[in-house]
Amino acid sequence: TKPETKLECLQALEDLLSRFGSLMTADLEKIQAAVLPQLVSTRPAARKRAIGCLGKLAVATQDRLFVSLM
Repeated sequence: TKPETKLECLQALEDLLSRFGSLMTADLEKIQAAVLPQLVSTRPAARKRAIGCLGKLAVATQDRLFVSLM
């Protein structure tokens, strides 16, 4: 995928997690698995957006998933 597309997807995901994270509990583990690899991206913007997504995810997640994030 194009880097710009990835950035836009991460931004949209952060917005969704911010608004509806508590309603997305069934998918939070999959979301975490998809976002974590972006933390080692060569692009600083991708890392920044991944951190934002994981922050919003941490607020909505259950303790078990949160501990695995740490």
